[in-house]
Amino acid sequence: MGLEKSGFELALALEKSPMASETFYHNFIKPIECEEEWQKYCKLPLMRQLKAGLVINELKTLLDNPEAMTYIKNLDIDLVAG
Repeated sequence: MGLEKSGFELALALEKSPMASETFYHNFIKPIECEEEWQKYCKLPLMRQLKAGLVINELKTLLDNPEAMTYIKNLDIDLVAG
């Protein structure tokens, strides 16, 4: 939230914990109306999650996917925070 208040725009979040991801999704992507909606999102393929702005997986999975890395490269990211 601090980075957004400083003028940064969120391009992508990566979280391996489904529970932490659910909170992030609800607060920054879209309020979750029902549990089914969240379960459906969790089952989306990597690229669909990436394009939605939240990947639920380990960093290595993202780094090992050439299509995902090309997509991220084209986002013109200025800052990576962890």
